[in-house]
Amino acid sequence: MDAMDRLELGVVIAERHLEYNDPDSGMRSVQALLGSPVESVGGGEWYCPWQILGIGNEKVRAAYGVDACNS
Repeated sequence: MDAMDRLELGVVIAERHLEYNDPDSGMRSVQALLGSPVESVGGGEWYCPWQILGIGNEKVRAAYGVDACNS
């Protein structure tokens, strides 16, 4: 199991509910979720976990960066 398989969404700070018109099965409800920023193990890098529900693989993924709000 790699690190990406162990990600958790945590506290959801943003979400969007969308409708997707699938040509094969019609209208489907889709939800996009964004988790609170988390500092990576070892520090210096941050990531926000995200997840899309309703179309395909629902695994939690992350967007990484080195800039964090320090205010």
